[in-house]
Order: sequence, then structure tokens, then C-alpha cells
Amino acid sequence: MRICHIIIWLNLNNGQYYHKFYKHLLFITKYEVGFINQYNHKVIDIIDLQEFYARHKSLKRLLKRLISFLENILKRL
Repeated sequence: MRICHIIIWLNLNNGQYYHKFYKHLLFITKYEVGFINQYNHKVIDIIDLQEFYARHKSLKRLLKRLISFLENILKRL
């Protein structure tokens, strides 16, 4: 199975959150929570999809948790 991650970023210039999907470990090894890149974007969370799928056997339950997580981020704005 491929290594897949979603990284949640915060653009510190304008306060917007966004995410990126990474399929390879090469990109993940240089990122950790709190990392700020040259564009002033900060890593907020790294989600390991393989671990997520193993914990949550039901896709519906997985989606509900992910949506809830993203809604909590929006509440903080």
C-alpha cells in the first residue's frame, strides 16, 4: 500500500487554512508540526491516511470525523 498523508497548512500571511495530499514519504520526512516554509505557511497537522483507514473501518465514519475536524478549525477563525 502506498504511503499517503494529508498535511493541513495555515497561511500566516492571511490566516487561511488549506491542505495538500502527499503520496510519498520523501516529502513528509522534511515536514513536522510547527514547520514554517519560506512562504510563511505553517504545518498545523499531518494526517496519516493508512493509519486512519486501519482505525476506522467504515468510510462513512472516517468522513464524519474528518469533516468534524475541519469544522473545528473553522470555528477557531
